[in-house]
Amino acid sequence: MWINQREPTGKRLRERELVLLLATLWRPFTAMARFLRLRGGANRGPIVLTLDEVEFLIDCLPPPPEASALRGRLNALLGALRSGQPVPAEVAGERPSSRSPSVDHEVRGSRYRSPALTVDAAVLRGPREALEILLVTRAREPFKGKLAFPGGFVEYNEDPQDAVVRELAEECGIQAKNPQLVAVRGHPSRDPRQHVVTVCYKLDIEGQHEPRAGDDAANAGWYAVETLLKSHEGRARLAFDHADLLAQLAAWLDQRHRR
Repeated sequence: MWINQREPTGKRLRERELVLLLATLWRPFTAMARFLRLRGGANRGPIVLTLDEVEFLIDCLPPPPEASALRGRLNALLGALRSGQPVPAEVAGERPSSRSPSVDHEVRGSRYRSPALTVDAAVLRGPREALEILLVTRAREPFKGKLAFPGGFVEYNEDPQDAVVRELAEECGIQAKNPQLVAVRGHPSRDPRQHVVTVCYKLDIEGQHEPRAGDDAANAGWYAVETLLKSHEGRARLAFDHADLLAQLAAWLDQRHRR
């Protein structure tokens, strides 16, 4: 999420204010989360807000006394941004640092840019000799029309294990439980948008489920694992590095079966 500090120049919010706003606005209040998601576009990319829109979000906070402290901090932050003044550490939610100023500068600088984090859900059914996996057809770029593991970006203050359950419900209408770590993949070129690290979990579901596509999925259905992996054409149907992820999942299952 980016904020235009001085319209129309569109200068970007500094990292510490960005962290504060994500932490305070994204998760606690449903109306705000929906608003931010709508502004985020098809793939929940960067969200650009004007300062007036941030002020609107502050007005959406619950009335005092429930959110008095939060409202005060955000108004102080907004006032500092409008005036161009430095944001006090106590307003930005920073603790005094025991490191030298040069170390602090390096941590905040581009040298330590962090990749985005996503989760992928591996949901399987059927016997080992006819194993099927639940996949979605992507409705938007990148890889529009390709098959992919259900998944998406982890939200701020969200546990990845909670995120993978949420994403599966949003994209396929299926409730699952017991996330088990399968793989972590993070090659810088695996996503054309930016450097994205993904965590894949195998999830358990009970009974028979027919998926219903939702969120940014055009379709959702079951696909034979062997068919997808045994040919170049099958692997080419998968988005991102999900063909390699599917092969890694199959190897993970074989290893567990041999135990």
